[in-house]
Amino acid sequence: MNKQSSSLEVNNSGYQSDDKLVLAPWFTTELSDNVRPPWLVQVTNKKSDTQFKQYDPMSYKNIPIDFYQLSFNPTVSNIINFMSQWGFLHAPYPLIDQWSTSSNYVGESLYYWRYHLILFSSWMQLWKFIDKYPQGANSVPDSDDVDIEKRISWSRDYRKIHYKYQFTDAYGTSLDFSTSFDTHTLKENFGPAESISPGSFYFPALFVLKEQVAAVLTKYVHVGIDLHPHQNIRLYPETLLGAIYLHFTLAILGGAEKQALCENTFCKYGRFFIKKRRDQRFCSKMCREQAFYYSSKSKGVVTM
Repeated sequence: MNKQSSSLEVNNSGYQSDDKLVLAPWFTTELSDNVRPPWLVQVTNKKSDTQFKQYDPMSYKNIPIDFYQLSFNPTVSNIINFMSQWGFLHAPYPLIDQWSTSSNYVGESLYYWRYHLILFSSWMQLWKFIDKYPQGANSVPDSDDVDIEKRISWSRDYRKIHYKYQFTDAYGTSLDFSTSFDTHTLKENFGPAESISPGSFYFPALFVLKEQVAAVLTKYVHVGIDLHPHQNIRLYPETLLGAIYLHFTLAILGGAEKQALCENTFCKYGRFFIKKRRDQRFCSKMCREQAFYYSSKSKGVVTM
């Protein structure tokens, strides 16, 4: 037991990097090339541990910006610092060391993190380009943006459109992403009202961004509907990755400022909601009245 506990030292964040641990033998999920040691590890696998507390990612709107900035310098220490605040990206794997017969650790691959940092960074770059050079703009792309523009290519007959992005970081983590679609699909999504010029960049890039981000949201974000006592749509990111992409999506849609937390601390409906008015502070009439009641009570005001 002493050998086992000494195999991994833990810093104040509760996480550490280790390349000696391996996947538990009973864990048979097929893994990609980017899921391999070294592992970003949490020592224990108890739900009572403070690192397993459920955070509320909707209360932190800049999380996609921080994740994007992390992609510029994805060192082990920087990633662990990010994890110490937000936890694992998805579902950590059970890990064991050479002396164990049961899973004593959980962790995610360092390469898995770097892979998703590259992937998310590619979508952020694409969106920044689209936002910088909107449809109809006559601006000539800067030299730094030319490589982004080259991700989109059209077939010779202009019937097929291809998106391709390849990148390998300084640590050997690779991304090789490509997808193709035809012009009919593009026109179905943007309608006949939009003029899509053969060989253009804007609408094909927008389509790829929309499709790929939507795929992540479908996988990691749960949508709930409240019908009583008020009517609202609630978005629940089930993972940190889902929260990152959800905030990114709201920013793309221009709705980042519409996100809000209900100011009633006793709100029973998840607190997060989408504002219907710019000055809306509560998710429902019930929460507004409840907050007013407790505020009046704390001030000693008696309401009739």
